Amino acid sequence: MPERKVLPYFVLSRNYNEQSHDFELFIGGVIDKVGLEHYALSAGEYAKITVKPKLGFLWGASIGEAKQYFYTKWLPASAFEAFNLEYEHHTERSMEKQPTIDIIFAIRRKAIN
Repeated sequence: MPERKVLPYFVLSRNYNEQSHDFELFIGGVIDKVGLEHYALSAGEYAKITVKPKLGFLWGASIGEAKQYFYTKWLPASAFEAFNLEYEHHTERSMEKQPTIDIIFAIRRKAIN
């Protein structure tokens, strides 16, 4: 990393298996480096929640609450379904005095029967 630069970075999870609770997790950034895998997000519709931790940089509980809200409240009441891919987008905003990050959820319109 040039001058220890790590921002922006992404924490991406995909292919969640409801039965085994397994999923794939990738952590990456925008710096191009030989030997690293590349992953391009597909074009489509995405939902975004901005997360503000309740206590400084303690992200875990706040991210958990945001995901629970998305999957149990917003998604069932919407015209969408989850596309089994989500990621946290960490930027300079996550280092500010009142930090925030965005969680981006891949979604698709529900099929009309």
